[in-house]
Amino acid sequence: MPYAGFLIFSFVMASISWLKPQYSRYCGFALLSVAILFAGLRGDSNDYGQYVLMFRMIRASTGTFAQKLLLGKDPLFGLLIVSLIALKARVQALFLAAAAISLMVKVRAYERVFGSYVTPLFVTICTTYFVHEYTQIRVAIAVSFAFVALISLCERRRAWWLIFSLVSIGFHISTFAVFLCEIPFALDWDTPGMLVAYLIFGLGSIAVTTHLFSMISEIAARVSEYRYGTGPTIHGTLVIVVKGILLVSLNTILIRDETNVGRLRLWKICLVLEAFGVGTFFVLMRQAPGIGFRIEELLNTFGVFVVSGALLKRDYFSWSLALSYCVGFVVTVSAGKLLLPYVLSMHPLW
Repeated sequence: MPYAGFLIFSFVMASISWLKPQYSRYCGFALLSVAILFAGLRGDSNDYGQYVLMFRMIRASTGTFAQKLLLGKDPLFGLLIVSLIALKARVQALFLAAAAISLMVKVRAYERVFGSYVTPLFVTICTTYFVHEYTQIRVAIAVSFAFVALISLCERRRAWWLIFSLVSIGFHISTFAVFLCEIPFALDWDTPGMLVAYLIFGLGSIAVTTHLFSMISEIAARVSEYRYGTGPTIHGTLVIVVKGILLVSLNTILIRDETNVGRLRLWKICLVLEAFGVGTFFVLMRQAPGIGFRIEELLNTFGVFVVSGALLKRDYFSWSLALSYCVGFVVTVSAGKLLLPYVLSMHPLW
């Protein structure tokens, strides 16, 4: 089965980098290349048909430039499609370009934190790759720029944080939630008391109104496929609780032992994102479970840094928890309806 082979290859590359760090560069290049091609050349996924239709609508459109951008739902994603069409690319080039942009931007963020990207790329493949790069390609690109924005914030480069955050939002409006969670750190309101107060205020505001931020109706319209029929299932809620407990536990260990100021700031921001994501899910689980699930899923994505940090820490307890998290995520994705039988695309690139 292609999925099993891809996951085994990912684990082998990560294992080699752990045992023989001098080969990390080669393992990273091999894993990145295969990951881009595996997602970029696939011929089917849950959202595949929607993107094919979107590409063809923009190509056939006789509207203005702005109207074409809006057909891409988010302006920068529309700009990506318009650019590919201008280069005479065909529909499959969209999936290959999206996978390449997303993963290459992410590994840039990983390198700035860890010095190597093999382990965090392996964690990404185990956790969010099949949800984002393989399925929700707009979110995948948006999250990659949100990652770079996060690292810029940790390095106190606020102008770059703002720029990359706006690019992220331009690819998918849902990442506005990430931007809001990071504001206290941009303003240096990052004492424990201030962060707790900010979280309480934010979750309290959501509890008062189901319209999260001024753009919630747009987000709600796009996540209908994530809505539960009569509310969240017990299984889904349990998965979110277990994920939250594992991430918070790993995050606490990393914060306790960290001596690097930049990484300490990273762990704190990730902890706030995780807490806000889980909190939002439970606040909205009755009124708008689909939106709560989507926001929790988005903010949970930043756990890749925490899990990677725990794996690279080489402490047996942390390493075991982190690897269990990866395995559990793979099992959850495999048990769901996300992975369709793998087929190579019959659509041309050019």
